[in-house]
Amino acid sequence: MTGLEEMLLKKIFKLRKKLILKLKIMRLRRFINKNKLNKNKTDNYYQDGLITCIDFGKKAAKKKMERKIKEIIKPFKYNVSRILNFVEKKNTKIYRLLFVKRFLNLINEKEGFIPPKKGLTALYLNLITRFRLGLKTDEMFIFGIEDPKLDSTLRQFYRWYSYKMDVPGFEQRAINKFNKLYYFNIADKNMTLQDIEDIQEVFTMEMNANMFALEMLNDKIDSKKMLKKMNFAK
Repeated sequence: MTGLEEMLLKKIFKLRKKLILKLKIMRLRRFINKNKLNKNKTDNYYQDGLITCIDFGKKAAKKKMERKIKEIIKPFKYNVSRILNFVEKKNTKIYRLLFVKRFLNLINEKEGFIPPKKGLTALYLNLITRFRLGLKTDEMFIFGIEDPKLDSTLRQFYRWYSYKMDVPGFEQRAINKFNKLYYFNIADKNMTLQDIEDIQEVFTMEMNANMFALEMLNDKIDSKKMLKKMNFAK
């Protein structure tokens, strides 16, 4: 396991531990009361206090979407600038900011893809990106002055494409709570069951994006190894 894989997995398990205490009681109670399983399209598993519903229809759609993303990215030969140029050609703005982390930390956001926002968060984003007033924003990317690293670009591209495909995990309130918990270690003691379920959708999106980025990076490494072997054979 590489250092990057180990770091990402540690983050995933860290968040899982934070959610598990409430989920163990609340979701189990709801599951028992409901006591209904759709055997045709879903299977339910109880593990570590979590009742995880795997929708195999959605799983197939996810694989199909990921194949499409790979088809888009591979002709760019993993070049970050070319990948981001593709995003801009699809009418999604990319903004570059000095001190990007400081600006985004104030609203519990991280650099990369940011889905549409409303209210004070949107007002703030409009001011720092376009120097305009407005209580709504379109989806956008915000990075520092330099191009992001490839792993970050792949992860954020996956999130952007998923948003375009209407995949769950981009509800503003849930993202805000997730970012507070995951990146800034700020727990909301008043979280409801619905809050936790919404956060799980965000968590699933983040995990899928991380795993996809790792898979693409491994593909790139394997391709380089194969090319070296072919050159050696000559």
